[in-house]
Amino acid sequence: MMSTISLVKEHCFGCSACKQICPVSCISLEPDSKGFLYPIVDELQCIGCGLCLQVCPYITDQSLGAELYPNTLVYAAKHEDRTIRMQSSSGGAFTAISDYVLEQKGVIYGVAYDNTMTARHIRVDSPQQRDSLRGSKYVQSDLGDTFKEVEKDLNLDRTVLFTGTPCQVAGLRNYLQNEYEKLLLVDLVCYGVPSP
Repeated sequence: MMSTISLVKEHCFGCSACKQICPVSCISLEPDSKGFLYPIVDELQCIGCGLCLQVCPYITDQSLGAELYPNTLVYAAKHEDRTIRMQSSSGGAFTAISDYVLEQKGVIYGVAYDNTMTARHIRVDSPQQRDSLRGSKYVQSDLGDTFKEVEKDLNLDRTVLFTGTPCQVAGLRNYLQNEYEKLLLVDLVCYGVPSP
């Protein structure tokens, strides 16, 4: 029987839910030889609570989306403004959705490249910051403590838009363990990412 998330490596999606839920911070995400981030458990610190296993989308099979979440809606859209479409990768739908969230005084979590060209999930709350999240990034992103930050914003009654891959969205759902009316989750069609 599995006792920690470290035994799931060959099936790991890299969503980081296990790292972020750990009450003693004994899980880190480290790159393998190809650059993919995988959980490493400090077995000396681990208290065996099993929370890491409870939030893993692979173990809980929460990556199935609409089958498990009957309120899931699927849309296809493109922005009316051609200029915005040209500044975007997939029709500008992200800009339209994020504009709505910003009008609600909400916050947006998405992927931007940092100054080392590492794809990281970041939190933004202005159109100028949001624009750094535009465009597809076809690599695994570093989520850091994004799930914890999302939960804090939701508990402050903020509208939150989280964009990511289906496995990242599943990891966030498992981490939160509740449905939130003010949480908008946007994922994309994904068949895995290349190594960084």
